[in-house]
Amino acid sequence: MKIKCISCRFATIDESASDRDWKAYECSNPESEYHKSLINISENGDKHKRISWSGCDQGERKVKTDASETKNYL
Repeated sequence: MKIKCISCRFATIDESASDRDWKAYECSNPESEYHKSLINISENGDKHKRISWSGCDQGERKVKTDASETKNYL
């Protein structure tokens, strides 16, 4: 099942690629075809404020720490 990058726990901020007015997000999943790719940049190199990539089959959905399912699981 494909998980969109914006919902994936592996979408992390890349401080070295970010600048003062823009945060770069990269895929930190070594199993993904997008590993180490900046996922809020278009094919033309345009910077987007939001993650715009469609995702991959190796993605994992983010879990909110205050979610009741998480508390029950822990």
